[in-house]
Amino acid sequence: MVMKAENAGFLDGFLRLSVGAQYVIPVYQRNYNWKKEDQVKQLINDIEILLENPTRQHFVGSLVYCITKDTLNGQERSIVDGQQRLTTLMLLLYAIKHVAQTRKNYAAAKAINNNYLENSEIEDKYKLRLKPSVSDDDDYKEIAQGNDNLNSTSNVSLNYAFCKEQVGAWIDKGFSYDQIINAIKRLQIISILLKEEDGDNPQQIFESINSTGMELTSADLIRNYILMNKDNDTQEKLYTNYWRKLENLLPNPRDLESFLRLYLANKQMYLTSKRNVYSEFKKYWGEQLKNSNETLLLQDILRYGEHYYRLYYSNEPDILGEDLVNYRVLRSDMPAPFTMQVLELLRTGAIKAEAASKVIRLINIYLIRRYITNLDTNDISRYFPTYLRLVREKCAKEGYKNFYENCKAVLINSTRQKTSYIPDDADIRNYLKTANAYNLKNIRWILEKIELQKSNVPIEQGSLSIEHVMPQTKGSGWSEVNNTSFEEYVSYVNRLGNLTLAAKVDNTAMGNRSFSVKKEILHKSSHIKMNEYFFKKKKWGFAEINARTEAIISEILRLFPLDVSNYVETMQDFDVVIITGGKVLAYGYFYGNDKTLRVKAGSCILLDKSAPHTKAVSELREELRENNGIFLKAGKYLLKEDITFDSPSTAAEFVLGGSKNGWDFWRRATDEKTLSSIKKD
Repeated sequence: MVMKAENAGFLDGFLRLSVGAQYVIPVYQRNYNWKKEDQVKQLINDIEILLENPTRQHFVGSLVYCITKDTLNGQERSIVDGQQRLTTLMLLLYAIKHVAQTRKNYAAAKAINNNYLENSEIEDKYKLRLKPSVSDDDDYKEIAQGNDNLNSTSNVSLNYAFCKEQVGAWIDKGFSYDQIINAIKRLQIISILLKEEDGDNPQQIFESINSTGMELTSADLIRNYILMNKDNDTQEKLYTNYWRKLENLLPNPRDLESFLRLYLANKQMYLTSKRNVYSEFKKYWGEQLKNSNETLLLQDILRYGEHYYRLYYSNEPDILGEDLVNYRVLRSDMPAPFTMQVLELLRTGAIKAEAASKVIRLINIYLIRRYITNLDTNDISRYFPTYLRLVREKCAKEGYKNFYENCKAVLINSTRQKTSYIPDDADIRNYLKTANAYNLKNIRWILEKIELQKSNVPIEQGSLSIEHVMPQTKGSGWSEVNNTSFEEYVSYVNRLGNLTLAAKVDNTAMGNRSFSVKKEILHKSSHIKMNEYFFKKKKWGFAEINARTEAIISEILRLFPLDVSNYVETMQDFDVVIITGGKVLAYGYFYGNDKTLRVKAGSCILLDKSAPHTKAVSELREELRENNGIFLKAGKYLLKEDITFDSPSTAAEFVLGGSKNGWDFWRRATDEKTLSSIKKD
């Protein structure tokens, strides 16, 4: 890579020699954020030193740019690095021009304008030597047009006002305009022109320069990658029409970053690690451009961004009703690759609102049932892109008429006996009977949902708190349980049957008081219907907690039912192994219905061999190794927990490394026949 770098004075060696050129701050650059009391004040102090020492020079940094448009009407130079100092120095020049005009030194004002601020005899579009980024453009234009009555608190406006004060003070001290300009001439910069024909890559250089400053998110890098190396008009059009709308939907950079990761998962049907989102996006973008164009691709990203916003952030009434409201409350972005596709199918008319609502409800039930049995939910993040692929395959054959049934077959039926399974009624009963329900995710919301089934009085979510009927700490008024051991007491106090809802003020009033006193307080809040259960009770102990636990479990199962209709048991599911050197290396379970394969815990993973060919599988191995999901024991790397893969081949790659046809490596455990030979049979 060869970059043309020149040491030059800012005014005569940089600005004055770029007649006919306009420096453009691209839309992908950060906003102008220098502060008058910090960086701007330091620059002013540096210039004051030069004013008092006429022979000294001062280095202020580098300016990196590339030429993005070159015509007879003007040349466009895009700033890659140095936009903060360039904008500040231009504001200082406008301040000198303004002070000269107000003090009637029109010759100095004209010279500054013609030499440094504006191009003459050129298309109006390129008249200004500097065009700031879109967000700063309005105030800068006002300043360039001589309007000093800015009612703005932008950094552009505040720093310009500060510069005018300083220039006025210099003039009042007796410094001339020539002396001030001469001092600025002695500000030295390194001017670097990037040329792609010489092998310079502006995007790589931008990433390298910014890697040592404020951390750029994947969303920043992706935006820059899309917009860089284009002329300003094209950049502004793409940014204004698409990317800025996306940023307005998701103003938090981390939310935008998460969306882009999940968008990629929807398109590629695997979930890449957070650290690889940018590199995966570049790969995806390059592949898509072979058969599409940037406008269509950005339209698609914005469309899915709107779906993501609708799923997680919108407060508008929605045709999907309560099911979508519940989905937002659960606040899980794990299903987003799947649910964004549901909304896209709804938008295109492939499915109706009723089918979309039913699928959202199904996903809610899937998540809730896993939450209330305390099953690991992080592990299922990477499964939803696989579920999406399986549903797409079914619908490609059958159409979307039975969309809900196809989703149910994948989410419920095909996950049986996998780590991503949905707990059935027996699983929930067995777990919740003795579980610490107080620590379960979304337990208050679930109790509120039960209450809403009993009461016609609406309750504001979050206005109630969870009350332990039998207090968390034994009190003297609890003779029913005073003779029990500490361990037994603790095991019951957080059970589901001992939890209820109460107004926050009542919760505080009840404290550790006796059951009879608590009943009186709860009776005052009789609009909470679930508390009527206690009014008929004369005492409250372990037996009563058990009985109410069973009753609430039944309410939960009614609220979040498991639809197992049309489930067909397959006879093609069986244990499998990989055998090397006459010994079993890895154990698994093959699901004949959807051709997925679960690698079992304890399997040996050959980390010393070449990395898996599939990038997502390679990343998964790295991630598990870092987090001890693959651990070293007796010289072997072993898998800590079961993991399900979307095909025998990806499972074989995970175990063996390299590129593998899993159908030839996995064998049925009972007779050691390969999956390939079984398929032929």
